[in-house]
Formats: sequence, structure tokens, C-alpha cells
Amino acid sequence: VGLLSHLAAQAPKKIPPEQRIILVAGNDPWTETDILIRPQDKVTFKASGKVCFLLSTQHSCVGPSGWPLQDYPTSWPDQWGDCADPMSDANHASLIGSIGEGIFYIGPGMTIEDQQGGLKLGINDCSFDGPNGNSGEFSVVVSIVRGKG
Repeated sequence: VGLLSHLAAQAPKKIPPEQRIILVAGNDPWTETDILIRPQDKVTFKASGKVCFLLSTQHSCVGPSGWPLQDYPTSWPDQWGDCADPMSDANHASLIGSIGEGIFYIGPGMTIEDQQGGLKLGINDCSFDGPNGNSGEFSVVVSIVRGKG
């Protein structure tokens, strides 16, 4: 029993993940998080909320997964093609992220590893104000396990 107690006392303590809640406004292309990601970090995102990509038009309100890309041109022919979303292969008005020069889809949740740089969160849209502007926000819980090994 004494040896087990001694070994348990010397075992490295598991450090809990850092957690931050970031509000991502629908009318802001990129939200600075002031979070620096290192290559050995494991980062998990969980998002909720609604963004309306046609101001407050309820029919245009979507969750973090966005409006389905394959349906967007026929559902919104007046808005489709006005400009190019940052990620042409991700759903319109979905939650996206950027670390360094790379942009990636987050949607309602995902985990990333092996990245390095400052983290920004954004909306996959190209029009943020005026008649085709956005409203609403996503709330994103960012959990970081530093030094995943």
C-alpha cells in the first residue's frame, strides 16, 4: 500500500483544459479570440446560437452548421453569387475558424490538432452589412488541452 501511495503521489497531475466562451457576431467577418494555438495543443469547439444572413429575416436564420451549400443557390437566388464566401466548399453562414493563414470549417463542433497561430472565429459569408447584412451571434466554447502528450 505504501508503494502505491508513493507512486500515485509522483504521477503527473492531469491539467484541466483551458476553456473560453467566445461570442461571434453575425455582422463581423472575424472575431479575434486572443488565443494562441501551439502545435502540441488539442482544441475542441462546441457552438450554439443563430445567425440570420439576411438581417432579421427569420427564414435566413441558421445554426453554426449554416445553410446547406447545395441548396443555397436555389433557395436564395438573389443573394447567391453576389460575392465569394471565404470557404467556397462550406455551408453559407456557417461557423468557421482561422489559425495563421489557414481557414477551416467548425460548424456545431469539431476538434483540431497540429496547428499553430492566433485563433480567429468567423462567419462563412461575404456580406456583413447593408441590405444583405447579418444579425445574431454564435456562442462558441473553446477548450484547449495544452501539450496533448
